[in-house]
Amino acid sequence: MDAKTAYRTILSETRKVLAQLPHLAEFADLPEEDLPFLLPEARPLPVCEEIPAIADLSVGWIRPLADAVARAVPHLRMEQTYQRSEVGGDYLRQYGWFNLVSPNGPFVSHETRIAIGVWGRGLVYPEHFHEPEEIYVVIAGGGVLQLPDCPPVRLRPGHTAEVASNQTHAFDMTDSPLMAMVVWKGQGLSDRATLAGSATA
Repeated sequence: MDAKTAYRTILSETRKVLAQLPHLAEFADLPEEDLPFLLPEARPLPVCEEIPAIADLSVGWIRPLADAVARAVPHLRMEQTYQRSEVGGDYLRQYGWFNLVSPNGPFVSHETRIAIGVWGRGLVYPEHFHEPEEIYVVIAGGGVLQLPDCPPVRLRPGHTAEVASNQTHAFDMTDSPLMAMVVWKGQGLSDRATLAGSATA
C-alpha cells in the first residue's frame, strides 16, 4: 500500500465513523467531494511501534478505523505538540499524532481539522486548552477525560466527548493506552494546544 492509498483508506473509514455519529458529522462538516491532497513526508516516532497493539484494543464498528491507522504506520507523518521541558522524555516516547484533515493537509480543509493521536498506558495528558471547539472520539483503548467542575468521564471505543473553545481539559491514560480522533472547528485550526499555566502554544 502506498502513502496516498493509506491516507485515503483512513479518510474513508473516518467518513464511516461520522456516518455512525450524526452529531459528529454535523460538527466536522466534511464536504462530499474529494478534498485536495498534499502528500506528507513520513515521520516516524517511537510510539509508532505501539500502534498495532493499541489498535487491537478497538472493538465493533469503529475497529476498521483503528486497523486502517495501524496499516498506515510506515507512511504517517507523526507530530508532537510539546517539548521535553514541558512533559518529560517518557511522555514524548509514548505519544504522537498526525493530521488527516487540516488547512495544511494531507487532506486540505479550512473548515475543520481532524487529527488522530496515540498515548501510551500510564500517561496523563496534563491540563491544556485551545481556541477551536473539539470533539474527542475514542478509536481504541480508552481514558478518563477531566473537565473543570465536572466529574471525570471514562471513555471507551466509540465514545465521544465535547470540549468548548478555550476550556481547560486533561486526559488520564493510567489504566489503558488511547487512540483517539480529535476533531476541531472554529478559529485557530493550525494552532497548537497550550498547557495550562504556560505561555507557549
